Amino acid sequence: VGGALKGLDRPDAKMLLKEGISPTVGQTFGGLPNQLEETVGTVAVLGSAIAAGRKRANEQFNQAARNRALKPIGETADKKITGSAGIDDVSNKLSLAYDNLLPKVTLTPDAQLLDDIIKAVAEAKKTIGPDAAKSLDKILENQLMPHLGAPIGGVKFKAVEEALGKLGENFGGSNFPDQRIVGDAVSKVRKAFKNALARTNPNHASRLDSIDEGFANYARLRATQKAVKSGEDPTPSQLATGVRSEDKSVGQGASATGTALMQDLSSAGMRVLGDKVRSSGTMERGAVLGV
Repeated sequence: VGGALKGLDRPDAKMLLKEGISPTVGQTFGGLPNQLEETVGTVAVLGSAIAAGRKRANEQFNQAARNRALKPIGETADKKITGSAGIDDVSNKLSLAYDNLLPKVTLTPDAQLLDDIIKAVAEAKKTIGPDAAKSLDKILENQLMPHLGAPIGGVKFKAVEEALGKLGENFGGSNFPDQRIVGDAVSKVRKAFKNALARTNPNHASRLDSIDEGFANYARLRATQKAVKSGEDPTPSQLATGVRSEDKSVGQGASATGTALMQDLSSAGMRVLGDKVRSSGTMERGAVLGV
């Protein structure tokens, strides 16, 4: 494949190769060569090798996706851990990096943090009813306000940030528009909270940003888990669905313009690898045995 790509002007295939993904020859060239390879893939015995190559390419694709989440913190994904376990392993490594940093940082609430919170709340209250407004006030009174009067240690910060994150997700997933707006406001407050931590700990800001970037990529992987069986790797289109679902830009504009986080990888994967990953050998063994 590497030799074939030297004379090939197909950016998607070249990009995947740089990510450590080796498509089959048919996938690399696309078009008629890919159709021929798919046809040959139905032939007994020979099709087993093609199926194995395509399955391997999908495994490498998922390895590359997991590495996207871990690269910001200088880690790589374990090739031996795949499927949901591989995604969980990414989460564990990111969480460990976060936990190791927290004892070194302290959040000192500043005027910018208070301004950001006030802005998020005021924006939400422009469009929600009184009941939803009360819910938003209650969340902030219980989860956030008690901790703004003095510096907050890293461990306490994590507890508050995680509580806000769960509430933001729960309300954001509601079928009721007002509750979704509440969830969005809580998520904005959480982001302001995290920004303040980086702002008031300049010596550790770069590491905090790297961990946040890793978690943002991980969120795209996590979003695929509902669509696949626990022991299986996502296909490129399943990752693309996860990318879109985690696009929080206005009107999902980032996805529409092709600039969403990890979209370059998922889109190239769909165009080159396709979305069908046959298990290697099953059909061919059946044909040989006359089953």
